[in-house]
Amino acid sequence: MFRPSVFLLWLAALVAPFSALAQTASSDFSFVLLPDTQNEAQFFPNVLSSQTQWIVDNRTQLNVQAVLGLGDVVNNGTDPAQQTNADNAIRLLDNAGIPYFLAIGNHDYDGGEEDDVVARAVTGFNQWFGPSRYAEKSYYKGNFPSGSNENFYGVLTINGKQYLILVLEFIPRTTSLNWAASIVQANPDKEVIIVTHSFLFVDGTTADRCDTEDKPRSDNDGEQMWDSFVSKYPNIIMVVNGHLTEGEAARRADLGINGNLINSMFSNYQTDANGGNGWLRIVTFHPSSNTISVQTYSPFLNSYKTDSDNQFTVNYHNPGFNTGVGKITGRVTGSGCQIISGATVSAGGASTTTNDEGRFSLKVAPGTYQVSVSAPNWQNGTRSVKVNDNYSTDINFYLTSPPPCSLQAPGRSMTWCSPSTGATVDSPVHLAAATSEPVMRIELWDAGNKLLEVPGNVVDTNLSLASGHHDVIAVGVEVDTSTFSNDVSFDVSSPAPPPPPPPPPASDFAVTVSPATQVVKRGASATYNISIAAENGAFDNAIALACSGVPSGISCSFSPPSVTPGTGAASSTLTLSSSNTVGGLIAPSSPFSGSFALVCALVLPLAGVVSLGDKRKGIHKICALCVVLALGPMLQSCGGGSASPQASSQLTSSAGNGGGGAQQSSTSTVTILATSGSMSHSATVTLTVQQ
Repeated sequence: MFRPSVFLLWLAALVAPFSALAQTASSDFSFVLLPDTQNEAQFFPNVLSSQTQWIVDNRTQLNVQAVLGLGDVVNNGTDPAQQTNADNAIRLLDNAGIPYFLAIGNHDYDGGEEDDVVARAVTGFNQWFGPSRYAEKSYYKGNFPSGSNENFYGVLTINGKQYLILVLEFIPRTTSLNWAASIVQANPDKEVIIVTHSFLFVDGTTADRCDTEDKPRSDNDGEQMWDSFVSKYPNIIMVVNGHLTEGEAARRADLGINGNLINSMFSNYQTDANGGNGWLRIVTFHPSSNTISVQTYSPFLNSYKTDSDNQFTVNYHNPGFNTGVGKITGRVTGSGCQIISGATVSAGGASTTTNDEGRFSLKVAPGTYQVSVSAPNWQNGTRSVKVNDNYSTDINFYLTSPPPCSLQAPGRSMTWCSPSTGATVDSPVHLAAATSEPVMRIELWDAGNKLLEVPGNVVDTNLSLASGHHDVIAVGVEVDTSTFSNDVSFDVSSPAPPPPPPPPPASDFAVTVSPATQVVKRGASATYNISIAAENGAFDNAIALACSGVPSGISCSFSPPSVTPGTGAASSTLTLSSSNTVGGLIAPSSPFSGSFALVCALVLPLAGVVSLGDKRKGIHKICALCVVLALGPMLQSCGGGSASPQASSQLTSSAGNGGGGAQQSSTSTVTILATSGSMSHSATVTLTVQQ
């Protein structure tokens, strides 16, 4: 017998597991992140509208609960054209009833420049995206300061559970963090997602004093936000931000002091083409699997980024690891952000040294540690940290330099080491001042003029200062831009007159000859080019030219005989002429040379014998006289001719061509003298005269 009630019970039992599965799958929900849309709003509004339209079209499929804007909606908060483009895109969300939370970025302040950020003028931002825009939205719950959406929050109910979306201003002021803390404390039952413009740096560490020149520095960067606010509350689960342009994506996971898992994510694509190419992030929560998946997608390109920085899955809540290992990571710098490499970092018996970027990493067991740092020429540093299982605890050390003298007081006090008050010193002046406070820099000022600034807590330098009285102020500048100072009064003595400059070298001249050697036939002339060049400036005096050591038979002449080179060079022509006789330099050929000398040697003894043998003395005398008269010229030729009259000439001979008779020549060296007053220079030439 069929019983409907029994069948219905059986059917309910059969369907129940599948209904639970369907409910689990439908519990997934998503947030869409819009990072830094300023370039799209200014130059490519169609790209921005393609993003918000895609969100509207895919709201149901992705179960989109809200859109989170990461700051820099526009490039200039007071530009109505940019604001209109942004407004048109966001109104697509309004019309679809999709909640959104748009954080203020540095470019959203009036003017959009650094000085405008310091002033924190927000007229334009609040006109377009201020409290009045959210006034009718049920999820919008409050703002700070009054009348401004620089900081605000809302509450969303998702799968019967409430989530608090907390939007914080760019580098939040301490008053803003205090307000935020009051909101979180008042809502302990709600998980909190923080949306702000700057928190996580591009390297996956919280942005710190040395990572960026963001202003206003008087307020809280990512490291300070973590220490003073984010890490303290058990219901904070996530922080998302944009802003930085040295990278496009980074993430990290940390445990707060209450053991709650906090996922931090940075994304920014504004430097890509088309103002960012329409990249957005889909952050999907999977409560049933305790995971959060992240995808990066562009509706404009219809494309995904699939690298590990842009597509990944993380834990939703702390899963409770039990690996037995954690890490201590961080960076060591001077208080003025000077990188310190080679520093020794120690904790719990483990130690390491910092790399070229000042970074370190230590593996240790979970627990609480005193971490110490030491480095040559730096004061030691110590910090206490808690290390969680399977997580990295990131800490930074900002060391100070040892002072060059004993400090008058610790903390916010500046001590002058040199010069002493009332001293009279010479320039350059040794200026040395120091503080124990870990300041960003020390500035030196004199009569309203900044002399210099140096990073860190010590200045020790020498500066040239004018003679007279000086009152120099040393100003310590903290990371929050607050200052403290001390001054020193002293006098700089008048400097001794400098020694006179050495006199310039006297003007001079140089003599060169071309060519240096000539060869001519007897009776011919040779010419030489004489160049007189000025040295060490102009030479405006006349220079007389003369020859020295000229042998007889050679004549010397110059044309012109004197020159004045001025600032350049002057020239003259030297002519050396040889005469036909050349002064006996080349001996004439003797008619009695050679064979005739041999005749003399044979005839004279024979004549003597004949005369001695002849008994007839008359005939003897007559014959002897005849021989003498006949052989007189011969006797002269037997003597070999006269000697050379000049020591500077050299008589040489050489065989003629074809085996002919010897060719004789004489080579002479002549000195050229160039004289102007007491100044004289010389050069030499040679002349060879051939027979």
